[in-house]
Amino acid sequence: MDEHTMIRIEHFCMVYDVDPAFIHTLGEWGMVEIVGEDFISTGDLDRLDKLMRLHRDLDLDASGIEAVEYLLQKISAMQKEILNLKNRLKIYE
Repeated sequence: MDEHTMIRIEHFCMVYDVDPAFIHTLGEWGMVEIVGEDFISTGDLDRLDKLMRLHRDLDLDASGIEAVEYLLQKISAMQKEILNLKNRLKIYE
């Protein structure tokens, strides 16, 4: 990745008013990819924004965020399965 697709963790933390240690913790949990010691990919910004909102709004730590993300993924998978089943049932209507 080149410099144009990266953002310094320090800059992100300044904009979002968050401790850089929390971003590194998210990286250790595998929720965000940290490149080198100081950079995150700009492609991860939307996801990181979502994680930061979970952290702030629900006062969750990294393990809580991971649990919420897991549950949201399960809900999404179930919604897709329900939609698929509804589409298959339309054949018999």
